[in-house]
Amino acid sequence: MSDMAFPAHTLACDWPGCDQTAHDGEYSAWESYDSAVMMFADPDNDGEWLHKDGRDYCPKHWHLDEECRQVPGPDTEDSKNLEEEA
Repeated sequence: MSDMAFPAHTLACDWPGCDQTAHDGEYSAWESYDSAVMMFADPDNDGEWLHKDGRDYCPKHWHLDEECRQVPGPDTEDSKNLEEEA
């Protein structure tokens, strides 16, 4: 067995207190950070993560605002509905 090591990249959620990392069930690391962004945050690749202003957010920590723009942060309506159900 050889002792070969190489860097691998994935996305980690930048929302405070979140420790979620990106994976698709089969792969979780890519040869470059840009490749990881393309795989996990590009809507054309069905990416569910948000990559904005150099930060990454898991699906739980971004939402569409009133103008259908992707913005960081949990959806306040979803949070309100969860509180009402409890």
